[in-house]
Amino acid sequence: MKLKLITSTFMLSAASLLGQTMVTIHSEDFESGGGNLNGGNVSMTSFAVAVDPADAGNNVGAGNVGGGNAQWGAVNTTPTKIDLPSAVELGTSTFTVSMRVFIPAGTTFATGVDGADRMGLILRWNGVQVGASAQYLGFDTFTTDTWQPFEVTGVIPAADSAGAAVTSVLPIISFNDRANDAADGIAAYIDDYKIEVSVSADDPNLPVATEFGFGDV
Repeated sequence: MKLKLITSTFMLSAASLLGQTMVTIHSEDFESGGGNLNGGNVSMTSFAVAVDPADAGNNVGAGNVGGGNAQWGAVNTTPTKIDLPSAVELGTSTFTVSMRVFIPAGTTFATGVDGADRMGLILRWNGVQVGASAQYLGFDTFTTDTWQPFEVTGVIPAADSAGAAVTSVLPIISFNDRANDAADGIAAYIDDYKIEVSVSADDPNLPVATEFGFGDV
């Protein structure tokens, strides 16, 4: 006896078969010049492509926060705001923003009365500061002279803090020199920056056969 599932009277949802899948909406590995990230605001002295301190065969990004006019420095993506794919399901789809961090032993980051200087990964939904997804790590949580991962995950909100549906994101890599006293020099290196979001695999145009044969039973 052969069993068949007849589907002529209904369509199977692709989402029920495939769920969601992760897609990359922005990335930078610095091998092609670092054009997907820029210098951010003026309180950071510089952000530039440099030779990997652990592997001279690779390029990485290097942040120098010494000499700034404020405690906050930022590296932004290019473009600054990134549109989310139309298949993102607000309030359900997830995001992952990640990079690798290398804190050199001679870093200009320091620990003062207010605590350790920090790095942060921030996602401002629709570019709005209030309600952003953010995480900071003190430089002293990293082992110096070693590449280590820094990753933030979460759910894409249905609306920003002003109540508007989320359609874009403004990503920031934050450098926080708490006492604004860093000396000139490299505070941290970063590499393999990536933003991923999950999207629905539901496609109303997905072709589905009218019969599925399950073979002999």
